[in-house]
Amino acid sequence: MVRIAYLTLYNLFGLAGWGFILFTVVSMAGQGRLKNLWDEHEWTVKVVHGAAVLEIAHAGLGLVRSPMSRTFIQVSRGVPRRAVSCRAVCCVLLVLSRL
Repeated sequence: MVRIAYLTLYNLFGLAGWGFILFTVVSMAGQGRLKNLWDEHEWTVKVVHGAAVLEIAHAGLGLVRSPMSRTFIQVSRGVPRRAVSCRAVCCVLLVLSRL
């Protein structure tokens, strides 16, 4: 039950983050302010997209039925390099390998 509640909250966080970004991009487009789009959304995109690193932990801990190696490849290819450092990913993998 705790696993389902946690994963639901994790997914709701992602939904809310991407929904917020979509809403603000559409409103900025309506105002013709797309020139500064990245400047205004960089931090939010990095936080929401960077949270994908937790998916490696989810796979490693068995919270989801995905192989950790495949999840690592998918996440490492999709997360902007500046959003999450290589150290963070390596720390997650190190901790999970000790479990």
